[in-house]
Amino acid sequence: MAAQGNGMEKVAEIFEQAAEKFPKHKEQLLSDLGKDALQAVRRNIGSSIRDRNGRIRAGQHIALGEGRGYAAVRPIIQPGGGRNSIKPVTIFLDRGHLTRGHRDYVQGHYFYDRSVPQIKRAAERRAKELEEKLKDDLSGSV
Repeated sequence: MAAQGNGMEKVAEIFEQAAEKFPKHKEQLLSDLGKDALQAVRRNIGSSIRDRNGRIRAGQHIALGEGRGYAAVRPIIQPGGGRNSIKPVTIFLDRGHLTRGHRDYVQGHYFYDRSVPQIKRAAERRAKELEEKLKDDLSGSV
């Protein structure tokens, strides 16, 4: 029975160490996914609109959830903003808008929506990387 006890202690120690490493792995995963998403959105903005000075592309940033539970790409909110600041302009370009006289509708470019398949592929790749890290953590190198 003593041998079994030592084996169980080793297994418990392996799981404990893996559990300690998991939050860091998760934070790194979300950070990497945020970078992948930002790159995909910026690439789709560049291929959708004439952003000669790069203002719209540069106006996107990664937003991480408070509890590090998610990563998202959003337009930067500028203090004192106004109609011509990055956020409303980005939304108008992405979703479309009425013209000033409200007679015509300008079709949106949907660069956020068009980024979803690229982000999903990146998430699958990053999930496999996390899986490998977790396997290494659980491999028993105590």
